[in-house]
Parts: sequence; C-alpha cells; structure tokens
Amino acid sequence: MALDEKIIAYTENPARELLSVASRTNLSLNELDFSLLAFSTQYRFGDLEWEKISEKELTLFDKDEIFLKNDLQIKQEYKIEIFHGINQSKASQAVKLVANKNLTKIVAQIDFTNLDFHEKLA
Repeated sequence: MALDEKIIAYTENPARELLSVASRTNLSLNELDFSLLAFSTQYRFGDLEWEKISEKELTLFDKDEIFLKNDLQIKQEYKIEIFHGINQSKASQAVKLVANKNLTKIVAQIDFTNLDFHEKLA
C-alpha cells in the first residue's frame, strides 16, 4: 500500500507519530519518512506556567545557571510532514545516523560505495 498524500502532523514525539501512521496505513515503518517544517519550544521551572520561547531566544539554555537547574522542564512540539519514502535518493540511502547505547552521541555513517565522487568538485 502506498501513502497517496503527505500527512501534516503536530506532535511532541515524531517517532510515535510515524508508528501511528504506519499502523493506520499498513505500511512498514521503514517506508515512511518525515520533514521537519517547524517547531515550538516551551519551558518552565517547577510547577510554574509553561512559557513559550522563540527560536532566537533558545540561547537562554546555553547558560549553565539556567540549563543545569534541577526543576527546569523543556518541551517541544514539532510540525512534520510525513510521506512515503520509497523513492529515496541515493544520497539519503547512503547516510545513516547511529546513536550510542546511552543516546548521548550521534554519528553519521556514510556508505561511499553508493555515492558518485567528482574529483573536480573536491
């Protein structure tokens, strides 16, 4: 079965949203992909009200005295476009992201056998 049209979704968990779409459409999760269209970020300390923060203001979390507070809570909502990813480009098939077991580091693995190399561009 193919996903005939793209699906726009607002979610706090893109992976769970992909699972839901895969289940509803009877597609393999490996056949689905998504593009990030937008995101919004909110934060709060303790039980205070959530405050929305703009993308430019995210530098607030660069400050250790803010980011390391025990009662800091951050949540994000993502606007994503889900599509049937069967017709992937050679480049997207050659790149794979892998995380360590603690999910603290992400490494890109590139299979250069699937990519064309043009010496004059390097």
